[in-house]
Amino acid sequence: MAIDAKAVGRRLTELRELSGKSGRQRAAYFVCAIGLAERGRAKAIVTGRVDGEILEAPRGDRGFGYDPVFYIPALGKGFAEISPEQKNEYSHRGRAFRKLLAFLSCDTLTGQS
Repeated sequence: MAIDAKAVGRRLTELRELSGKSGRQRAAYFVCAIGLAERGRAKAIVTGRVDGEILEAPRGDRGFGYDPVFYIPALGKGFAEISPEQKNEYSHRGRAFRKLLAFLSCDTLTGQS
C-alpha cells in the first residue's frame, strides 16, 4: 500500500504541538477492539494494543495512516519501515486477531476442543 503524502502531512500538522517534546511526551498507542456475536449475542470481545512514540518526521514507505510517524522502540523502527510480516506480529490488529483466533480454537462456539 502506498503512503499518502498529503495524509501524512495533515497528521504531522496535527502533531505539531509535540515539537520540542521527547520521551513520554511523545508516547502513543494504537488499540484494536474486535467483537464477535452470534444470533445477536456477544460471544467475545478482544483487544490488541501496541505502544510506541510519535516521530518528528515520517520514515519509511510502507503502510498507511499514522504508520510513517509511529515508532516502535522495541524494533528501533517505525511501522512504515517494517515488513508486512513484522507489522502483523507487532500491530494492534495482529494482536487482537491472534486473541480472536485463540478464542475460536478453544471450542466456545463449536463445542469442540
